Amino acid sequence: MLKRVSVLVIGILICALTSVYAIAGIGVHYGYDLSVHMADATNEPAVFDSLKILNDGANIPGTVPANFINVAAITGKDLPIYINRSGFARTPMDFGGKFYVDCIPFLDAIEVSANFGLWQYKGELVYPKSLSWKTTQPTDPATPFINRVDITYDTLLLTLDKLNMPYWGLKNTPYAKLNTDLTIRKNLITLPPLVNILKVYAGGGFSINFATPVLSAGLVKDALGTDLNALLPTSGLNTQLFGQADIQKKIMNQIMNNLITPHYGCHIVLGTALKFPVFPVGFYVDGKFMIPFGKLDKNVNITGTGLLLNAGVTLGI
Repeated sequence: MLKRVSVLVIGILICALTSVYAIAGIGVHYGYDLSVHMADATNEPAVFDSLKILNDGANIPGTVPANFINVAAITGKDLPIYINRSGFARTPMDFGGKFYVDCIPFLDAIEVSANFGLWQYKGELVYPKSLSWKTTQPTDPATPFINRVDITYDTLLLTLDKLNMPYWGLKNTPYAKLNTDLTIRKNLITLPPLVNILKVYAGGGFSINFATPVLSAGLVKDALGTDLNALLPTSGLNTQLFGQADIQKKIMNQIMNNLITPHYGCHIVLGTALKFPVFPVGFYVDGKFMIPFGKLDKNVNITGTGLLLNAGVTLGI
């Protein structure tokens, strides 16, 4: 009788342990990403060397200075254009998942996880709408072009609402980041003994972040390409280039459709998991401190060092 009871108890314990220590599992989670930061930028210079503005009396009103009479066109290098970015903020959109194997000797678990998050900001392109020669000209022939003209500026608001381009329900200029992490985990605390319903774990590993580009002079050049090579009248910036809806949408599409550039880094993690015997569903909460190897955009100082929190549900396999 005792032997039968012992066998029965051992069998139940094996079943429980098998359920608790699933060989592998998948999970889905909601994230709260506090790692991405971008400061406001006001009148950030954007130099478009290939732009050319016709230099004649019909297109630039006023008396042409003597040293500009024989100049056929004013280049973009001499014509100030600016970028504004403001109000960078996280949105509620952040979700992801994981796949893990927790039967690794000495390591306890290896997992691959991912988070997709969205941010938004107000992006603007400030460009000259019209030019006119100053009535009183400097006497020094080397005086820069910008000091010889009066410039009237226009502001192009590059937001999803303004361009009527839906994207995940956002209204302003979007920024998206997909981070994938390979993590090695080690259990720090397991309770109760043997059954291990509650685990507290720590670990770290390698990260790859894919992020959309940020509005900048470099992005506008990438988006417009040869469109910037046109020879324009002074009104052309407003009517033939930046004022055109298709040109504006090219810039926005360059942002939305380029979640492809990898940025590498690492992370450390501390978390807890809860899973009851027999029941295959578990729960977890963890916090990762993200450490990218450099900034997240080649043209803009957007950083990704900070905390990423996840809470989710797992299904053991």
